[in-house]
Amino acid sequence: MSQNGSVKNMEVSSPAAVVGDVAKTALKNLVARKLLPWPDVYGLEFWNVAREKGLTEIMGEHGGEFILSREAIEAFLSDTGQVLDGIRDTVDDFVTGTKNHVEGISTTLEDMRQDRAKDNSLLVRIGQLIAHNQALKAHTARAEERLREQTVLIKELQDKLRIDPLTGLYNRRALEKDLDREINRAFRYRFPLSVLMADLDHFKKVNDTYGHQVGDKVLQSLASIFRDTVRDVDLLYRYGGEEFVIILPHTCCEDAITLAERLKVRVQQHVFTVRRQGITIHQTISLGCAELLVGESKENLLFRTDRALYRAKGNGRNRVEAACGPESIQEGDAVN
Repeated sequence: MSQNGSVKNMEVSSPAAVVGDVAKTALKNLVARKLLPWPDVYGLEFWNVAREKGLTEIMGEHGGEFILSREAIEAFLSDTGQVLDGIRDTVDDFVTGTKNHVEGISTTLEDMRQDRAKDNSLLVRIGQLIAHNQALKAHTARAEERLREQTVLIKELQDKLRIDPLTGLYNRRALEKDLDREINRAFRYRFPLSVLMADLDHFKKVNDTYGHQVGDKVLQSLASIFRDTVRDVDLLYRYGGEEFVIILPHTCCEDAITLAERLKVRVQQHVFTVRRQGITIHQTISLGCAELLVGESKENLLFRTDRALYRAKGNGRNRVEAACGPESIQEGDAVN
């Protein structure tokens, strides 16, 4: 087996990327051939692809166990969203088609039984067909349940990869996808959409003075304040470090400013404590907000929100700055 090219690529790529590429190709092959993703069929196709790429000796022989790390699972799921959607569509088509087929056979056979009740030989054959059809119906029900369980598992894994493990809020990856969706909805139904960006003031001093474990406690408490303050329809994200983003559907810029001011006051009034260490910390935040403009891109909306936050920090911190309306666009800005 010639492995030079594939092995060379393996050396410069992470194991997660290699496994993700093999898994993605295997799934695409099955979907292209309109095959169902049965575990045994998928496993066979996975190793067929691995063999074609010359990776079987590195990844383990067919039939052996290959344990996927979280990094491998994350790379696989993030790169194969469309393929997974194709599998779910294939499953739905299969289940729906098979159910209709089974029900059609049942109706036809019952009609034949009634029409040919006097023909004993035909009646026997019909009875055999009915028994076979009932077995097929039971098998289809088991297959449907199994496939639904696999779909739920995939969804649960994808959901976990959207969550920031420290705060329990959505992460930056989730923001990128969700903001696209909310912008499309706002344009389609013509309702306002605003975005808040918040940053803890002088948070580096907290980490330097008390350590990162205490800093993490402060971030977790801040996330709780956000949850208790926003509406159920608002979406909370940890953007990175001590920076947070809130998507506010059906919210104009003026209402976003009102919420931002409320958050600022609640954080300023909150006493962050670490009881076991006897530490109390007073913290403030700076916030920037912007409302989506007609035809504006996700990137430009985040840029204007970030610039408003930058102004808040530059003007003394513990304050709110906003970019409301077309007049907030300055020379050099682009609305795409």
